Amino acid sequence: MDFLDVMAFPHSCDTMQRLSDIWRLNIKNTVHLDLLFPVHLKSEAAQDYMEAVLERFRKGMEQVFQVDISKDAMQNAISLMNRIRASLTALYKLRAAHSASISGSDLSHVVQGAMILDRLEVADKLEALVSALKGTHTPTRTAPAKRVLLSGGVCLHPDIHTIIEEQGGAVAWDDLCTGSRYFDVQVPEDLPPIPAIAKRFLNRAICPAKHGGTTRRGGDLLKLISTHRIDGVIFLFLKFCDPHGFDYPDLKTALETAGIPTLFLEVETGKPVDGPTRTRVETFLQILNQREAAL
Repeated sequence: MDFLDVMAFPHSCDTMQRLSDIWRLNIKNTVHLDLLFPVHLKSEAAQDYMEAVLERFRKGMEQVFQVDISKDAMQNAISLMNRIRASLTALYKLRAAHSASISGSDLSHVVQGAMILDRLEVADKLEALVSALKGTHTPTRTAPAKRVLLSGGVCLHPDIHTIIEEQGGAVAWDDLCTGSRYFDVQVPEDLPPIPAIAKRFLNRAICPAKHGGTTRRGGDLLKLISTHRIDGVIFLFLKFCDPHGFDYPDLKTALETAGIPTLFLEVETGKPVDGPTRTRVETFLQILNQREAAL
């Protein structure tokens, strides 16, 4: 690991925290920084605590690299990331309106690439992609696709989109860490940088590892379903992810009460979607199509 100067671990869940501990105990030649984010986001102390976490991280980075991370530098970084989030939001809205504009698997790759590539390069390329897709859409005469929402944590299975599309469906939106939750909510540019970043963290869409009230997750999901005219929801969870497992019964009940069909899938990291899972997805899409015919 000689190519690394710093390894920073956001405490997003217990699994990430344990990974941080394993790294700290076994890798000795890098600086190790933890960002211990607040869990109870509605607490009166959450904003102050989050600001303290960010300020400590800023000072740690300054010390490691012997640089001054000024307010202007942070403001420029905020503006750049807001550009990236705006473009990703625009791409999602384009696909939600015209599913043929870009395939679900391609959009999944775009989002994951936007997470790791050079920030300035990504911002420019995303804006160019949005402009290109806006100019190439042509109306289609085929039957409208069944609109599916994927909900879960980390989705590294772009083939799930292909399976859905092969059955006449389309992922019109998602509620994923590697999807819309990554770019949900802009950082306010009219506030000092540290408080602004903290505010975005507290106000963006949350995952089950954070607590924002007993009905927040279900309420947010129902809003997405209404906004994007979703026909059915597929819960796509990684095996052994306890927070999502604990969250699922309440979400399923909320959606069933609203009359939204759901499908629960557990997948493993690094493995393609297997035959039984493919069959279940295909059957779910057939049910959605039959449901419309019955109505």
